[in-house]
Amino acid sequence: MTKPTELELLDRTIAAFGPNSYLGPWLAEVRDELRQTILADLTPRPRLPREAYAEAVRTMTEANAAADEIRARAIEAAATIRQTADRDLTELRRRTRAVLEQAASRL
Repeated sequence: MTKPTELELLDRTIAAFGPNSYLGPWLAEVRDELRQTILADLTPRPRLPREAYAEAVRTMTEANAAADEIRARAIEAAATIRQTADRDLTELRRRTRAVLEQAASRL
């Protein structure tokens, strides 16, 4: 099939679906992009419809915000765990030293 024939078929398909269908408005929206890729001998990879793209951007923004919150909570939790471990280690060292000093005083 030739490029002009494909483009004619695309235009007829857009017209056949019409503006009150699911595919007609989307095909009309990406028609120029499809035309350019066909004329450039590229495989057409049309972008998402505007609404879907906007929803994807919103979803990614929300996901990134949630990830930031999770990271912040994890950093706080790690700091608390570290403080507790440091405190426990200090106490363990103190007790160990006391036991060793007591043992040394008996020698």
